[in-house]
Amino acid sequence: PALAPAAIGSLLANTVSVIRRDPSLSQVEVRRGGANPTLLVDAEQLKIVFHNLLLNAAQAMGGQGQIEIAVSERGEGCDVAIADRGPGLTPHVLGKMFDPFFTTKHRGSGLGLSTAKGIVEAHGGELTAHPRPEGGALIVVTLPAAPP
Repeated sequence: PALAPAAIGSLLANTVSVIRRDPSLSQVEVRRGGANPTLLVDAEQLKIVFHNLLLNAAQAMGGQGQIEIAVSERGEGCDVAIADRGPGLTPHVLGKMFDPFFTTKHRGSGLGLSTAKGIVEAHGGELTAHPRPEGGALIVVTLPAAPP
């Protein structure tokens, strides 16, 4: 990664604006809140991560519904939690979703989530997925203040 200080909230705002321009996702509402820490990251790479995660969430909901993004500071880093109200994650999907070429989509390549995971890990962070008890999925991007 080409590291430079970047405000996580600004990266998310830029990514959300790209998602909102997609006509097939016009019925998706994205709510964003929480902290806006500045971390040492590769902004362009993290935009790819957030784009992949938001696009997956929107597509999981069939292009309509609500996505919630919450940023919380954690020590010197932060967590970015992205929650959708789609069909959720089965144990089978949960175990394979970050594997390259695994997809549940009719026309997916299976590279979006594995690419996102690799980028987050290159930043010294972690990408995790959890089923939500009320339905849908929760994806958490954990980023340190500075990569190791």
